[in-house]
Amino acid sequence: MTEKAKEASTGKAGAKKAEAKTVKSASVYAALAVFQQDCPAIKKESKAEAGDGKWSYKYGSLPHIIEEIKPHLKKAGLVFSQPIVTREGVEYILTNVVHVDSAEMIDSKIELPKEEFKGMNVVQSKGAIITYMRRYALMSILGLVTEDDDTDAQGETKAKSKGSTAAKADEKPWLNPEKAGKVTDTWQKAVKYLADGGKVTEIKAKYRISKANEERLLNEAMTYDDLPFDRQEAEAKQAGADGEQMNMGFDEQGTQPSGREFPPDHEPE
Repeated sequence: MTEKAKEASTGKAGAKKAEAKTVKSASVYAALAVFQQDCPAIKKESKAEAGDGKWSYKYGSLPHIIEEIKPHLKKAGLVFSQPIVTREGVEYILTNVVHVDSAEMIDSKIELPKEEFKGMNVVQSKGAIITYMRRYALMSILGLVTEDDDTDAQGETKAKSKGSTAAKADEKPWLNPEKAGKVTDTWQKAVKYLADGGKVTEIKAKYRISKANEERLLNEAMTYDDLPFDRQEAEAKQAGADGEQMNMGFDEQGTQPSGREFPPDHEPE
């Protein structure tokens, strides 16, 4: 048999084999079950950056998703459409999945938010939103997942190796002395921690603190005498502390007291 004859024979056999793979289903849900059983997890082929280049994450783009699901939709006898409609002045993306044999359909509706992104005009922002919402609406109605699930909608990102230190620093809460005119509980604990012999480096490892507040924290720790904390009282003691021995968190024998506890993790004040 010649090479051309072999190719022709193989091509015909392949076509017949492909036709034989098409699955007939009685309903749209039966067809969807065939699709979900056959379609693998979507690979994340695209990459985006966030946080001024400090973070990056991967995701499955809409063209990639459509290209991946096309053969599996065909096998299951399904087609989809995603028109944009306006109802009572609100724009929506409709996602329709139709079973060809039974003409049954399932659909979903999601509102298009009105946002304008940095560095984009109104039209560009709208185009980005439509693409984004189409992607998630399609994945949702078909039950698609990515390799380790797509989380870019939540802003969840992985720090680049070169920027991991900066990323971790940005995640730490700020340590501020006051909120709404009142001394914060975290600030009081930090002052006591330093007064009991703790290190400011350990506090800075868990919190972000401005230079001015760091100096204030150290100053207040030096005047702390283990009484209930009060801002005016602390400042008054500081003003009259000349010539007095400062309590640095050590007992009369000069040893560091036990039971020192570092301020626990908490939400930013």
